Amino acid sequence: MKAILLPADPSLQRKALDETTIISRLPKHPNLVRYLGYRKLKRHAIIGMELCSGTLDNYLRSSTYARRSVHGRSVARWHMIEQLALGLAITHRYRVIHRDLKPGNSI
Repeated sequence: MKAILLPADPSLQRKALDETTIISRLPKHPNLVRYLGYRKLKRHAIIGMELCSGTLDNYLRSSTYARRSVHGRSVARWHMIEQLALGLAITHRYRVIHRDLKPGNSI
């Protein structure tokens, strides 16, 4: 779950909540974190998402990744790039653009 503080202005709140509607239209896909729904509680939106074990940032800093050979890390990075590209291709097919793509919020 993720909690976001909504703006005080009701029109800006609606715009922020519209993003959840857009996300809800994305199909189930192995390269996308599944959206489960949201609830508005006063000025917060609580967003339910599929539970994932960690982020790409965590993995890149892990001893598991560090123990790989130079070649193994290179192969792993290309695999990660391919998986991210497959997920982005699906979102783009549905005319959704990820505006905050970074290792910290990539699973």
